[in-house]
Amino acid sequence: MIKQLYNITMVAEKNRWWVILLFNLLYYSLLLCVLPVQFEGNDDVLMCMIANGVYGGVPDCHLVFMNALLGFFLKCLYQVTHYIEWYTLYLVVIHIFSFTIIAHKIISAQNFDVFSKVIILAISYALGIRIILALQFTTTAGVAAFAGCLLILHGKKNDYVGAFFMLILSAITRFEVTGLILLLFSPLFIKMIADNKKNIRMFFLLALVIFCLPIIDNAFYSSIEWKEYKRYNYYRGKINDNPNFYRAENKLPKNISNDDYQMFIWGVGDGKVFTIENVKAIYDILHHPSIEIKCKYIKNIIVSKKYFIPVIIICLLCILNIMYIKSSYKWYLLTMLLLFITVFITISSNAYIKDRVFLCMLLPMIYIILVSNFRKKQHIPEIIFFCIVSYGLGSTIVKNKQQKLPNALICEQLDLLEKTKQTNARVYNIDFRIAMQNVWRIKDIPARPVT
Repeated sequence: MIKQLYNITMVAEKNRWWVILLFNLLYYSLLLCVLPVQFEGNDDVLMCMIANGVYGGVPDCHLVFMNALLGFFLKCLYQVTHYIEWYTLYLVVIHIFSFTIIAHKIISAQNFDVFSKVIILAISYALGIRIILALQFTTTAGVAAFAGCLLILHGKKNDYVGAFFMLILSAITRFEVTGLILLLFSPLFIKMIADNKKNIRMFFLLALVIFCLPIIDNAFYSSIEWKEYKRYNYYRGKINDNPNFYRAENKLPKNISNDDYQMFIWGVGDGKVFTIENVKAIYDILHHPSIEIKCKYIKNIIVSKKYFIPVIIICLLCILNIMYIKSSYKWYLLTMLLLFITVFITISSNAYIKDRVFLCMLLPMIYIILVSNFRKKQHIPEIIFFCIVSYGLGSTIVKNKQQKLPNALICEQLDLLEKTKQTNARVYNIDFRIAMQNVWRIKDIPARPVT
């Protein structure tokens, strides 16, 4: 494998990109055919159903959690032909191009030996397998933003256009994740500005473009109805995603009973009871807890060990690197570590942290640890250990998330959806794991258009 990688490294720069792209096309096509690829959650399925017209009767651009500019692009594609699941194809294409950029920058690096490149590529593709197995718009935005940051850090001036393009794609897919990745990389961007003051113009232009995207998104929701629709779904999503939703049961608005609240949590809330004002009131209760409750949330995350152990490993490896690095680079590594810990504690204090968000947080830290390792060019066993841990982490998350429902149960769910399609009956949405369906056949899920 090392010899084959060496041969790829020797390929001319112009052709190297196409060789890696062709390899990734074949590699991910094989993964999609062989492995049980699914959506990680129902959000992607519902946004796909909005875009392809299953949910509303006609293709629509108002995807709620994605920028409406991307929704408009998908809507146009579905209007051309509905035989292709454009939403799924978009996510897969972003993954392929992102990992092509990542692999290209690793292989093209001048200061890494072949063995080092093999280790980084192994970690990258191990995480890539985890991400592609559980397709999700958040992780898609994360890898796109990561690829864009690599183009900025290791690319030439000609690569900045590609970096802007990848970061824009990331921002219209999941704006918050783009900000998270850029925040964690910010110490290295500051170093670039310190080394060359002219870079500040590039970063200013990037910030201007990124922050214009929410303005464009809001323009699609300019009417009162769409504004209320977007606000309502924002608050509803935050409440349904919060594992500590029960803490609001004793503080509900007067006209909402506990039974009403349970129905709302299970996806069938009464629209006359759960107005925007009431939903926002519940949101404020859950997302503005006291300091004492925040500390309990953080303690629960630590006790669970699911995320705490990887955080400890990240911290230990960063500290080891800081001890051995003699240059000023160690201060940038220390700043990134402090930002990582701060973000982790902040998210944990809000009661929960999702696998997909944590995975996006890991990408910049894996990068900085490996780069600093190879800067000192020693402690190879430490690098191998980190590679094994990273692969083990990816495998564990896959096992936890990919508990595929039996085919018989999936058929029962689809039959029940078909039976209720022409009636006034409503099913408990949270019981239906529509994310387990074929990612290329979402348009075949029975659904009654919303009127």
